Amino acid sequence: MSANSKSKILVYANGYDQNVTGSNNFLTAIWPDGYKLHFLVDCGQYFGKETTLNRTFPYKASTIDLAFLTHVHIDHCGRYPKLIHEGFTGPIYATKGSALLYPNAITNSASIIIANSKRLKEDPGFDETDVEASIENVNNHQKEYDIEYEYKGRLYYRFIHNQHLFGASSILIRLTDPDPEVEDVNLFFLGDFNDRNLFVEDFKIPTEVTDMDISCFLTESTYGDSESKDIQYKFYDYLQKGIRDYNTTIFFAFSLGRSQDILFLLKKAQESGALPYDVDIFLDGPLSISDTLLIARNPDVLDIRESSRDFLPEGLGFIDKGSRDFFLNSNKKKKIIVTSSGMGTFGPAKEYISKLIDVPKVLMVFGGYCTDDSIGRYLMDFQLGDEVRVFGKLKTKRATFGYLEELSGHARADKLVRHIANFNVRSILINHGEFEKQKSLKERIDEELHPSKGSYILTRNYTYRITCYGIDKYFYSTPNEQ
Repeated sequence: MSANSKSKILVYANGYDQNVTGSNNFLTAIWPDGYKLHFLVDCGQYFGKETTLNRTFPYKASTIDLAFLTHVHIDHCGRYPKLIHEGFTGPIYATKGSALLYPNAITNSASIIIANSKRLKEDPGFDETDVEASIENVNNHQKEYDIEYEYKGRLYYRFIHNQHLFGASSILIRLTDPDPEVEDVNLFFLGDFNDRNLFVEDFKIPTEVTDMDISCFLTESTYGDSESKDIQYKFYDYLQKGIRDYNTTIFFAFSLGRSQDILFLLKKAQESGALPYDVDIFLDGPLSISDTLLIARNPDVLDIRESSRDFLPEGLGFIDKGSRDFFLNSNKKKKIIVTSSGMGTFGPAKEYISKLIDVPKVLMVFGGYCTDDSIGRYLMDFQLGDEVRVFGKLKTKRATFGYLEELSGHARADKLVRHIANFNVRSILINHGEFEKQKSLKERIDEELHPSKGSYILTRNYTYRITCYGIDKYFYSTPNEQ
């Protein structure tokens, strides 16, 4: 085949998730006959210092033909209602598991955004009808794993199992031309990735996928500078410490995924005798409760292994807004509370931190990754007795804080590289991570994998051109150039 680019399918890739929130990959595919498709992989919400990026899109929503959803964490799906409000009318493809869990996630997220916008007298950028439209869209376009589906005879896609979360997936996209002389462009979107999960079965990647030439592999880099061997397993240490030395132990967790992990581990601790049955266990947060019950009732849809289906601890109680003050003011009987949000910045976690940070005999444990600008990361830097400013008020830190690494849904660098090595990869784009971690992962990829067309850090300011042979060009770009 001629090396002339006019005889190739050209793909232009832009990534707008410079950090670990707001996952948003925008791609334009152009065929030799002039046929063009714009598509998205994820459309997530930004948090922390990047929240201002939620106000606009760096592309015209109405020009996007189709979209994909890797999983239903809000930093991957939270802006689909806004995308619809701005004129997107195409399908949003997701797995059946993600379609089941999406309504809870998006309804909760949207209600918070709309409420905050009203309080600040700002336009949220979408309304309840857009939320409902996004739910209907995802529900109408749910797909099975490991089946190749077609979009207009030019784009084929396949959802690949991924143990990051219930319903999570990697996505293989194959772009093909009516002319058999034009080679396919194969794109693999890893999504947030893990190779282990307390609930989800360990599935093998189909050999027809691992044998395929992948033009470009897009990988996350959340823990791109750390090793699996360095993970400290502290859950049972914190649990024993809480039972022995504290009246109240609180685990802050993401409503979807980490809350269920902690409940499962608490049940196992009861069964092993490590956790006495007379220690009260409570789950707080309407979304955490709703997700937990939904997951418990739908094990088949979510591919939950048989040994993990009965995961609720004995005697589990639920806390709602009306009863929370009682638990906040009662420290006499030993109890364990699992509550959202994982980084401590939102939801019931905010109330627990505000009211209990200056109370001794309270142990608070963050159940996973905390971004640099989260309250979780902030509080870990202070010692007992230090003065800290918490949600606008100066407090003395008397409660004890801890942090869990082992429950993270993200693989470390060694496992990311090992996973990528299963594929025939020509070029790699690194996204969805703090810049230093992206750089560290890139160095490791270059040293161990040597992709023939190189590895690159996908940034907001550059567009990468991909052909069947891999990345062949990149150039500085500004929003809305495509």
